[in-house]
Amino acid sequence: MGLIMDFLTACTYLLLFFSFLLVLLSFAENSYGKRIWFSVLFSISCIPIIYSLYIEKNQVDLGVHTGLGLSFLFTWIMTVIVFIIGLMLSFRKTV
Repeated sequence: MGLIMDFLTACTYLLLFFSFLLVLLSFAENSYGKRIWFSVLFSISCIPIIYSLYIEKNQVDLGVHTGLGLSFLFTWIMTVIVFIIGLMLSFRKTV
């Protein structure tokens, strides 16, 4: 894969991680169970891109890569939703 795709993938993972981290830090008490749920939900959220990149790497076809684009779109939408939830929880905590 190209350098642009690697950079885009790394930025997507970082944004997703920091969105989930914002949700985790917005809770009043940070227990061990919440950290486990954070890890599990973050791992599940990364599955679409990981699977799509695996298929993309092993595929010889030079056709349209719709699956890769849809997996990135799905992950970006999920990142935005998690980020908005994290902002709402953190503002609720401060008020």
